[in-house]
Amino acid sequence: MSFSSSGTSDRGISLRSPTRAALGWYAALVRAFTDEQAFWIVSDAAHGASVASLMKKHGFTRAQFAKWKKKWPIRVMPEPTCAQLNALWAWRPNWSRARIWETYRRAAEMIEEGWSLPAFDGPNVHVKAVTEARSLVVCDKHVVACWLNQRNVEERSIAEVTRSSISCVGGALLTREKVEAITSYARHAKVPIAFLGDLDPSALHVFATLRAGGREEFLRSSRPRVDATWIGTDSKWIAWLERRSIDIRSIAVEMHEAQRAHWKVMQALMPDARALIGRRASKLLDEGWQLDIDMIMAHTREPFMHALVRRLQRSQAA
Repeated sequence: MSFSSSGTSDRGISLRSPTRAALGWYAALVRAFTDEQAFWIVSDAAHGASVASLMKKHGFTRAQFAKWKKKWPIRVMPEPTCAQLNALWAWRPNWSRARIWETYRRAAEMIEEGWSLPAFDGPNVHVKAVTEARSLVVCDKHVVACWLNQRNVEERSIAEVTRSSISCVGGALLTREKVEAITSYARHAKVPIAFLGDLDPSALHVFATLRAGGREEFLRSSRPRVDATWIGTDSKWIAWLERRSIDIRSIAVEMHEAQRAHWKVMQALMPDARALIGRRASKLLDEGWQLDIDMIMAHTREPFMHALVRRLQRSQAA
């Protein structure tokens, strides 16, 4: 979230600046934030953005941030040490796929304790089926799956409009058994599989395990065994946002160092990763920024829902 010099944010929240007379000369230099603004800033830090970069972007002080952390008990990513940073990049592209992943994973867990790494023990896979389904949409996030089932478009849900059955994997790398549960439904219903995820390395990793037939299968080979289409955040969505005059950097979240390393690992393990999401989306990740579907939704709402319906329908017709 960014704030303009006029005192308003791109979320439409007005800022109340303290007066010099009321709060003294120091308070006049410190920007005032509403609870909602402060919460979103702490949330960005919890999702990997460095506190220093957020201070530069929004203009708050460390004292303000410490006060916000006490108010909202959100865990904030620690700054990695030099040794931890070196460990993130200790892997080599010519190593085996399993060795690359395990070397990176051990280093990342020392820094993040698994905060932004994809989960290994996710929920069981369930499919919310619709009658006469035309596609199966696999969602990386629970909140996105809920949106697809909410009645927003012409008093009907996106699932109803597009006749899409919905499954949520909860951000977890898929086992062979969970992939089989997804593909068995798709075969039985005779529908294509589409994957809806964020523009970040974790979502790409989850998609890769779906397409490979399981997480262990993905570590053995990148060859796709499951026919699945990526309809998540990519260059097409970035172009759509820019046509609506939305500044991508204002809604993107800066990635933590371990997430940046994860993106490099995914390019080594998934040779077609850049082609999958497109040039502009790849460049955004290269520069250390991720773009979440829920952030796009928060800024566009109904237009995004209609655009998602059209993209789902095109994927069904392909």
